Amino acid sequence: MKVRFKKDLPNYKNLDEYLVIALGLHINKERFYLIADDNFTIGYVTPKHFDIVDDTTDGYVRRDDLNSGGEFYLESEMNHSRKDLKNCWEINNPYENVSYFGDKTYPVSVDYEKSMLNEDNKLSRIEGALLFIDQYLYE
Repeated sequence: MKVRFKKDLPNYKNLDEYLVIALGLHINKERFYLIADDNFTIGYVTPKHFDIVDDTTDGYVRRDDLNSGGEFYLESEMNHSRKDLKNCWEINNPYENVSYFGDKTYPVSVDYEKSMLNEDNKLSRIEGALLFIDQYLYE
């Protein structure tokens, strides 16, 4: 399933069409869609913001357990790469989704490359983790 946004949104500019990662039915019976933006952040989007370009759901697996028993479909490759999911709120984890987006060959935005793929940023995250572990071990 793919969508095209009706107007330019800040984080949806790199592609003409965006893949729907998941779709489900909210408690109030409204349909919601999970779509990854240009920075690989998966957001909840309502149908008023986009037009559905391709409505086939052949590549989706029904996973109602992730939506508290409510209707929920997850893209099959995401389902395969994220076996750790306990609910639909856990899908938006850019570190866990790296292999998924790599396999899908999503284009990397300039902003994402400057922030997440920046060597200084990676080193500071590693340093922060090591400082936390060091402090945790000696308490």
